[in-house]
Amino acid sequence: MWYKKVFTALLVLCGLQGFSQINLYEDDIKYGNEYGNSLVFTLPYCDKKMVGDEWKKVVANHSGKQSVKNIISGSAVQNSTITGISDQPVEVYYRILDTKSDTLRIATAFVLNDGQFVSSETHPTEYKNASLMLRDYAYGLQRRCVELELQDANQYSAELNKKLAQLQSDKGKLESSNNILANKILLSKQKKQDLTKKIASQEKEDLSALTAKQAESFNKKLEANRRKLAGYEDDITSYEVKITHNKENIVQTNKDIIDISSKIKEQSLVVQQIEQKINTIQK
Repeated sequence: MWYKKVFTALLVLCGLQGFSQINLYEDDIKYGNEYGNSLVFTLPYCDKKMVGDEWKKVVANHSGKQSVKNIISGSAVQNSTITGISDQPVEVYYRILDTKSDTLRIATAFVLNDGQFVSSETHPTEYKNASLMLRDYAYGLQRRCVELELQDANQYSAELNKKLAQLQSDKGKLESSNNILANKILLSKQKKQDLTKKIASQEKEDLSALTAKQAESFNKKLEANRRKLAGYEDDITSYEVKITHNKENIVQTNKDIIDISSKIKEQSLVVQQIEQKINTIQK
């Protein structure tokens, strides 16, 4: 994703303010090895590649035949004739600045055929037309940025809902497991009770009438029943331990469900506010 996946109402409200108006101003910006007067505007951080691609589209829509080359930290459009600026080939320099902060500064310079950079003082008509072109670009870019923000916000909402569904499924499996274990405990206790009675009866048997071999066989069966009885007791203890562990997990899962449900509610508000933000982008 192109920005940190942290959505809060405060950030959204700040974004609403940040997208409310375009402030276009002039500044000297370095392009390659030289500085030149540029038209600059600022917007909240957005996908850098998308910003650059949109700029190339805008210049292409206003230009005739052109070629694009990369320069240090930016791009340049060469041999372009731009309506309203010049019918002669011009160069257009472009840079995205401040990419490590929470905002981007978008700088564009127009260099006429005589090598002069367009400015409001020296070329007022050309500057006005360039400003109109860049304002169209800026407002279109703002809308695209918010659409990407909405896309990420909706994706995050989907992830939260998926996690909630998984937690609810996990809780259901734990509860089902405990029901099965509880039934196993009841069955083992019943078997233990029946076997206890049988062993008690065996222990009262008079073996005097039995041969030595018969007595030996009888005692082996008695010992086997005693081992089986101990096995039932171990099973019951094991089931009870598992039930206790599952109950602890259910408690934690319930806490997680409450937490995720709260985040889903907050995220739903964020999505609504981002949708409202799109409507605030007006020229």
